[in-house]
Amino acid sequence: MSFDRRTYPSWGLVGSGTAGRRVASQIVARGETDAVDDRVVFLDTGHAVRGGTLDRTASALAIGRGEVNDRHVITLDPTGVGGDFLEAERAIEARAPEVSARISRTLEGARAVVHLCGVGGGTGAGTVPFLAEQLSDAFEPDGLAQFSLAVWPFEHEPTRRHFNAVCALSRLVAGDEGSPTADMTILASNSRLAALARSTGASPTGTTPANDVGAGGDLTAINERLATALELVFESGRQGDHVITPSEYAAIPRRRGIAHATFGTALGEPVESDLESAIERATENAFVPLDPSTAEAVSVVVRAPEPRLAAGDVTRGELEEAVAAWENARGIRGAVGTTKLVSASAASEALDVLVFLGGFDLDPLLDPSVERYEREREFLDDANHHKYLEHADRAASDLERYRSD
Repeated sequence: MSFDRRTYPSWGLVGSGTAGRRVASQIVARGETDAVDDRVVFLDTGHAVRGGTLDRTASALAIGRGEVNDRHVITLDPTGVGGDFLEAERAIEARAPEVSARISRTLEGARAVVHLCGVGGGTGAGTVPFLAEQLSDAFEPDGLAQFSLAVWPFEHEPTRRHFNAVCALSRLVAGDEGSPTADMTILASNSRLAALARSTGASPTGTTPANDVGAGGDLTAINERLATALELVFESGRQGDHVITPSEYAAIPRRRGIAHATFGTALGEPVESDLESAIERATENAFVPLDPSTAEAVSVVVRAPEPRLAAGDVTRGELEEAVAAWENARGIRGAVGTTKLVSASAASEALDVLVFLGGFDLDPLLDPSVERYEREREFLDDANHHKYLEHADRAASDLERYRSD
C-alpha cells in the first residue's frame, strides 16, 4: 500500500535499547506508510546495533549497513549499563548536546516522534525520559509532539526489571516536578501481547505460523502488533474529511490531566461487521490489562476498503454512533476523543480497528509490578544503595500522586 507522502504528517522514530530498536526497524522495514520515511534513530548502550536491525533498515532505505550505522545509530556507552537506568541516564546526559543535535538532524521535518523502548531494561528506562525533555528544547519554537511507547516487562522477568519499569513510568507521566516528560505515554504489556498472540496462534498480520508463537515467536508477534497499531495512528493523520493530527492524541486527553494511554486492535474484521461489535473486540485486545469503563479518553480509527468508503457503505457518522453506543454499553461517561476513517487498498475486503484508550485505572497493570518494586527497594535498602533509594522513593511518590489526581 503506497500513498503520496505529502498527505501525511511526518513522524520520527527513536528506538532505545534492544526492544525499542527492534520495533522501530520493523516499522521501517514493513513499508506500510510513508509517514516515517528515513526519520529513524537507534539508541543503545553496551554493544553496537547489529544483525536484523541493520539489515532490515538497510534494505528498507536502500542504503548500505555502514550508512545505516553512520546516520541512524548512536551508541552511548560501549561498556554497557548492566540494566542500571541511572547509569544509562548519566551516559546520555554526558553526551546530551551531541545526541540531541544528531537526533534533531535525522528527525528534521517531523511533527511528532515516538520513543520506543522496553522500560524494564536500563537503556530504555534511563534514556527516554531524559531525551524527551532534551528534544522539547531542541525543537522549540515549532514544537514536537512526543509519544513514548513503553513496553512493560513480562510477568516472569526479574524483580529489577519491574523496579525499572515503575521508576521509568513515574518519570514519563509525572516527571521530576509533576509535569510529564512525554506528551503521552502509550503502554503495552509484553505478557498481555504474547497472550493475544497465543490465543490466535499467529501474529496480528498472520505472518507468524502457530508453531513459531512462543519464545522468539512471541517477540515477532508482539512487534508486529505494535507496528500495526502505530501505522494506523500515522494513517489517521492522512488528509481527508477529518484528520487526527499527532498533537491531538496527546492534547485532547491532557485537558483532563491524562498522560497515559494504550491501544487495542481488531484486525481483518469482515467489512460487513457491526462497528460497535468491532470496537468491542478491539477493546478486548487492549495492549495492557484494564477495565475499559475507567477510560477517560477514547479515540477510534477504522481502516476500510476504499471502494466501500466511496460507496458510503461505511461512514464517519455511523462510526461516531457506534462509538457512542459502545461507550454507553461499557458505562463510560464523558470521555473525550475523536474518530477517523482511513482507506485501505482496493484489494482489501476487511476492516481494521484501532481503539486508543487514555486515563484508565492503572492498577491491573501496576499492582503486580509494584509488589516487585517494593521487594527490590527492600534489597537496595539492606545493601545501602542510597542513590537508588532516593530516586525510587521520589518515583513512587510522584506516580502515586499522578494516579490519585
